[in-house]
Amino acid sequence: MKKILILIILIVSTLAISGTVYIYPNFGYFVNSEIVNGSEFALELPDGVSSDLSGFSFSNLPEKTVVSILKGDSYSSFLEKYEGKQVLVRYENGIEEYFTLLDADGPVLKDSKGNIHFKTEGKIIFLNSNYFPEDKLKVNFFEPMNREIIYSYRLNSTGWSAKYVINLKDKTSHMDGSFLIFSDYDLSNKKIQIVNADLGNDFQVLQKNVMMDYSESYASGQSYQTSNLWSYEIEVPLTEKYNSVSFLSKDIPSAKQYVFRPGWSPTDYFQGVDIDLRIGTLPFDLPAGSIEIYEDGFLMGNTHIQTIPQGQKETILKKIATSLEIKGKKESYVQDKVYTNIYSVSNFSDESAVVSIEDQIGNVYDLKVEIDGRIINNFELSNPNIFSISLGLGEGVSRKVEIQYRIK
Repeated sequence: MKKILILIILIVSTLAISGTVYIYPNFGYFVNSEIVNGSEFALELPDGVSSDLSGFSFSNLPEKTVVSILKGDSYSSFLEKYEGKQVLVRYENGIEEYFTLLDADGPVLKDSKGNIHFKTEGKIIFLNSNYFPEDKLKVNFFEPMNREIIYSYRLNSTGWSAKYVINLKDKTSHMDGSFLIFSDYDLSNKKIQIVNADLGNDFQVLQKNVMMDYSESYASGQSYQTSNLWSYEIEVPLTEKYNSVSFLSKDIPSAKQYVFRPGWSPTDYFQGVDIDLRIGTLPFDLPAGSIEIYEDGFLMGNTHIQTIPQGQKETILKKIATSLEIKGKKESYVQDKVYTNIYSVSNFSDESAVVSIEDQIGNVYDLKVEIDGRIINNFELSNPNIFSISLGLGEGVSRKVEIQYRIK
């Protein structure tokens, strides 16, 4: 696969769609190209785009090109200029109506019948004026030219997150995933690429990399993956400020597990054990996001995952919920520098279950383990400093594990 840098956003679009928006988790970039024939080029900027030139990048500019920002006209100042004059009000349904502007503070308007309006639901149009509220990006060339210019600018009020829903079954579960996309800018009639990359918050560093490479493969509208970047094409139109686009609906290998993690201190009473969800190897990537977990139609827990790449051996979602019917208790004491922990687990449900005990006991030696009064010889810790063992519990059954050890 052709190597793609972290911020590869230079696209020359051959489609009727106007430009491409690359949406990262906390910001976005709009990229487009224009054929320039002359000595200057002006671009009207959407409302809200920062006029800070550090947020803009260009490719294929000739030497001695000057780029500047023309600030838009002030709406309040034009209202003051048009006091006593006729203005046009255009409503969202397309209807237009003429008014006389009586007072800029409000504004206060008078219609053709003499009725006074202290506010308007429409947009005021200043007649016979050169009113331009939007900022403009102006590019002046040293001499007339005929070439294609590629430009981009940053969209700050833009981003995405991922949300997953898992419905638990016996041996598999069903997972649905959606991108939650937000933007204060008009995304209609634009190609959309969701980009998953850990870039930090140093926008100055990001900006230096924006125009570093040009990839025709991106223009094909496919999704790509490198070691530090995943991208997903959104193939449906986004027409609202907030959009949810589903991208995943598959069965996944999973298993619910009960784990008693008592912690350093003993517990004077039985407490519900943790419920974990073990997810097996997945044949697809999962961007970081939030997860809601349901069982028999009921929400049983929620958590958050970091990015899970395709082929990762397994993922354990810890403490998604606490059991109400499977409980554990830990008792501890020390005598002659010998530490003793007694773990009791009980199943108060009407179904059998397997419960794991996990307890961080430190760097120990001379470990002795006893299960229900039976000594286990040659017991070894599967993880350094963590005592772990699994027990089968029938319905209504309680079991006890006692360990003794010395600390190095």
